[in-house]
Amino acid sequence: MNNIHLLSVILIGIVSGHLNDPFVCPSGYSNYLPVKLPTSWINGSMNCFDKGATRPDLDIFPINNDTYILRENKCINYEAPFMYLLFSNDTVLLIDSGATVSFISLPIQQHVETLITHWCINNKKERADLELVVAHTHNHDDHTAGDVQFKYKLFTTIVNTSVEEVSRYFHLDNWPNTIGTYDLNNQRRLAIIPIPGHENSAIA
Repeated sequence: MNNIHLLSVILIGIVSGHLNDPFVCPSGYSNYLPVKLPTSWINGSMNCFDKGATRPDLDIFPINNDTYILRENKCINYEAPFMYLLFSNDTVLLIDSGATVSFISLPIQQHVETLITHWCINNKKERADLELVVAHTHNHDDHTAGDVQFKYKLFTTIVNTSVEEVSRYFHLDNWPNTIGTYDLNNQRRLAIIPIPGHENSAIA
């Protein structure tokens, strides 16, 4: 699925803005720990009406010191979408916001803010030092429904999901023929690759 493709791009590192240029990883020392993927996920319940079937509402796996994989409980939404949270010294990128509008069923914004708070404590940062950017792999409800919880929150930017807005934010000047580079910091750069097909504004 598109999310897995996106994760592989995240782990590669940097690509220039030209299709024929090679991937180039940032030079110098990196303090990122080796990636350790989880061995299992929440599988929901045989009966989602059972008491406690929707708890925990979110799987949270730290795969290194600055990267988290989040997955929605299948008993909250059958799509059980994955989300990714990436940290740098001044930007936090949330890739997809989940399939649930209700902050009662899945308070995704609260979960994300809790993770940011813990990261700030561990890294001696203030919350105001970090801008949270909410972006999306594509414009389907199971990847964007949680956006409403992030609207009008401090230090938060939501990237709109049209081709025009995605192109503008990620500097994709010739959609879908341009590969963009998104800098979280000088040691963490993401390749943004347009992949329209599943949905018109899809990226990896």
